[in-house]
Amino acid sequence: MAGLCTRPSCIASAAGSRKVPVSLTVRPANLSLQRQQSSCQSRPQPKTAVSVRAVATGASSADAQSGDMVQPNQTLGPMLSPSAVNKSWVRLAVVSAVIAGLARFSGNLPAHGVSFVHLMCFATWFGTQFWVTFVAGIVQFKNLTRQQFGKLQSKLFPIYFLVGCACNTIMLGSLAFGPSGLAKRQLIVLGGSLIASLLNWVYVEPKTTDMMFERYELENAKTRSDDDHARIRSLRKEFGMWHGISSTINLVAFVGAVAHGWWLSGYLATIGRVVMV
Repeated sequence: MAGLCTRPSCIASAAGSRKVPVSLTVRPANLSLQRQQSSCQSRPQPKTAVSVRAVATGASSADAQSGDMVQPNQTLGPMLSPSAVNKSWVRLAVVSAVIAGLARFSGNLPAHGVSFVHLMCFATWFGTQFWVTFVAGIVQFKNLTRQQFGKLQSKLFPIYFLVGCACNTIMLGSLAFGPSGLAKRQLIVLGGSLIASLLNWVYVEPKTTDMMFERYELENAKTRSDDDHARIRSLRKEFGMWHGISSTINLVAFVGAVAHGWWLSGYLATIGRVVMV
């Protein structure tokens, strides 16, 4: 079999006999790639999209037009700034006023109303302690990194100890000034729990949290000296000690909650005996 002639003269003669116009064009192998590159260069580049966070945090219109992304650590805009009622000192003042009013005027309140307030405070206090100590803390520890867990706890613990202080104070006021009379043993139990919660809230937790964040800062540094490594080891020991102290104090408060719950259950047992009779 004769080979196929691919010379231009052969192709031209064949085209002339068939009267088919043939144009022989040699395309470079990278022509399509060049076209794609040229089209990309000539196509106008889209502006960087403004993130939703820029709108949510109240970014300026100049930032939005320039396409600058708002970083998470930038100051929040007015929309998300805490209002006056959400500030810690305002909350503490409101709670103190309610507690003072309850302690001053609870003697004039109906016995049923005072008992209801006391029971609701106990339920809130005991439930919060049980959930934070035996459920939430364990689940968070198992599912978060060490630093994520520590940062989350640093936000939760101040609120947790504040709830304990508020509930214990209200229960103390309802027992000491309420119509049910003075229950000396329970005043000692609730007073001990209040002191434990106050100690954790005011001193132990802030001190432990400061140590934790100092350690995180050293651990996250790009470069660390020998002194930094020694400081990290020292902070690890100090943090472990103060964390153990905080846990022990929290256990004292929880034992007080269990003891007070046992005392309250005695009234339910008395009601049951009366009903059975």
